[in-house]
Amino acid sequence: MILSPVEWVQAVGTGAGFLTALAALFTVRQLRDQRRTQFKPDLVVDDTLFRVYASGNAPESTLPQVVVAGRMPDLNLLSRGSLFLRLRNVGIGTAKDTGITLTFDAQAFAEQIAALDPELGKSFETSKRLVLTDNDGGTWGAVREETVRLGALAADATSPGAEVHFPFAYVRMFATCLMALRSALAPASTEDWAVPPLEITVTYRDLEDVIHRKRLLAHVELSHLMGPRERREGEPEWSEIGGGGIEVRDA
Repeated sequence: MILSPVEWVQAVGTGAGFLTALAALFTVRQLRDQRRTQFKPDLVVDDTLFRVYASGNAPESTLPQVVVAGRMPDLNLLSRGSLFLRLRNVGIGTAKDTGITLTFDAQAFAEQIAALDPELGKSFETSKRLVLTDNDGGTWGAVREETVRLGALAADATSPGAEVHFPFAYVRMFATCLMALRSALAPASTEDWAVPPLEITVTYRDLEDVIHRKRLLAHVELSHLMGPRERREGEPEWSEIGGGGIEVRDA
């Protein structure tokens, strides 16, 4: 088929228009990708150190308090203590609708406690949603999974970030495990002793409303722990008896 000069001009014009449209589409996508790169929030959970305290005035059945290094224990916190992680936005641009879900293997925790102290281990009952126990002079229950809604989290690499507390059930079982470990503690160190990790899922949206999700594990590692001893005169009400660190890694 032979095209006339007019048809050739029309064909070339149509092709040029198509190429122009493709170039425009490519430019728009490129600009959008650049915007996402330039304004991409990035949420991280920091490692931290913790200390273990015991009260010399409280009954022997009182659980030790586990707190982030630099904080002091407080019985009014109902054994939740001040054990928390910090969530920070080290990227560029606000993270919207930020949420964090915390869960852990309560059954493995209960089995670890039972291995140290069979009676304490029997006091725990776990299900898919709850942890129940009747020790420490009463019965209490707590969910094994907690979700915290933080809303918008501005980008600031120098900010201390938002405090995300460990679930009450985790802290309670960890403190019970420490109490059992103290009673069974031999002169050997606590090397190779660890509790189940805390499972962390962080979700948020960027400025383009793209949903991001991160799965992390917070490994709680005990470095040292003192066995039971009598309180000495002049000692403070709360004495430090141990400590360790929490290392956050990708799941």
